[in-house]
Amino acid sequence: MGDDDFNLFDNLDRFEKMIKENRSEFFEKEEILSIVRFYKIIYSDLFEKAIDYGLKLYPGSSELLLYKSNFFLEKEELKKAFDILKKIESFEKRNPNYWENWVIYYLKRGNLSKALSMAQKGDQVYLKFDKADYFTALANEFNNHNHVNEAILYYQKAIQADPYDEYPKHKLARLYIKEEEYQKALEIYDYLLDEDPFDVDAWFFKGVIHEELEQIEEALSAYGFAYAIDPKDDEVIFKLAYLLYSTLKFSEALQIIDDYVKQNSLTPELCLLLLNIYQEKHNHEYLKYYALKLIELLETAPAPEYNNGLLTAYKIVFQHYLQEKKILLAIQYIEKALLQYNEITLWFFLSLSKLLQGQHKEAALFITKACKLPDPSLKESRNILETITNIFDKQTRIDAITHFAKILKRKKLTSQMAYIHVYKAQGYMEFYDFSNASKELNNAIKCAMKNSEIAPDIISLIESDYRGLPWVDKKVFSNLDKLKNKENKSGYEQ
Repeated sequence: MGDDDFNLFDNLDRFEKMIKENRSEFFEKEEILSIVRFYKIIYSDLFEKAIDYGLKLYPGSSELLLYKSNFFLEKEELKKAFDILKKIESFEKRNPNYWENWVIYYLKRGNLSKALSMAQKGDQVYLKFDKADYFTALANEFNNHNHVNEAILYYQKAIQADPYDEYPKHKLARLYIKEEEYQKALEIYDYLLDEDPFDVDAWFFKGVIHEELEQIEEALSAYGFAYAIDPKDDEVIFKLAYLLYSTLKFSEALQIIDDYVKQNSLTPELCLLLLNIYQEKHNHEYLKYYALKLIELLETAPAPEYNNGLLTAYKIVFQHYLQEKKILLAIQYIEKALLQYNEITLWFFLSLSKLLQGQHKEAALFITKACKLPDPSLKESRNILETITNIFDKQTRIDAITHFAKILKRKKLTSQMAYIHVYKAQGYMEFYDFSNASKELNNAIKCAMKNSEIAPDIISLIESDYRGLPWVDKKVFSNLDKLKNKENKSGYEQ
């Protein structure tokens, strides 16, 4: 660390103490400018205070006023930025940063041609060896404002101005990925890797491109190289582990995550991935463990992007405790979930828990609350029925299904009632109650007769599970054939 660095940190310390103690102190002009530059780079809240204090000391400083115009541009206060830029034109027109602020101003105003004109003026005053940074800054601004062609042009200019600078090459390659110009991006990354085979970002984004192109082995290879170079990179870990999971290489995915977690904290993203893996592996103990872990992580540090995952975790924990006959714990987690998600599935499960406790009034109350919410989708209803089938023994399963049917009946979801009948039939079959099972299957067919959307699925379910079983009433298959004929005729007419 050089003397200038020590002086900067000393000055920063002096400035921050001064602000905290609400007093004044003298700074040389270069000292206050270096403070302002530092706060701008790190996006500090003290950026404006440093500018304003500098202008108190040096009210005519065009350099500080230029920073002030930049601050107003960031705050979208365009009129104030415009006034400052006009005021300092005669002092700063030989400064490319001045023209860069004009470019930003006109881009924010939606005037691309003016922005390009200002960019050319800055180009004319920049020294040749400094142009690469200027072109890159302009390219970033064009990119931020979705002017893709102009961004590409200025990244290319930056690369021409300084062929050894990797930054604009990476930015251009990323832009090509965004525009789905994958071959152009790959050419840049191949060039970067020829120059530096240990460039983690180049390997990583090569993996991203190959994955987009569904070239799975090439993607795994590229992610693998990135992982070998930096096994602590969160993005690399997740991408590699997720692709391994997607290709059913569960053991390899778990090994990657396990190695990472030994030295790093478990992230919500990885926790969600572990939930998916253990659901596929049907490992219920680990599934519950990582669901509880995800709840713990997100309760202490909420993150909206993981809302769906958190809801899934609550449902998993609830189901496990209910299956273990730990009803009070199950209720505790479903009530926690209801504090954040007003969802029909949760109200039904809470009602069901109260029913299992013998609290019929509370169960009825929560059913009523569930009925006031928007209708469940067919997928939601089937998920509920699958959950009931998985977590309840045959003695309570039919009662639980009947309890859910109350919601569908009140909402007059006749088509979804067909699935109620199918799942109840499964329950009766386990009791060897073939008469009631046949009755429920006939009721399912009756519902499907009125709704062609669900008819193919109901036909498939009954055909695959019951056709040929001698103890099922023959009337079921007679009615099923009528449904099939109706569907075939409907399909022919269409």
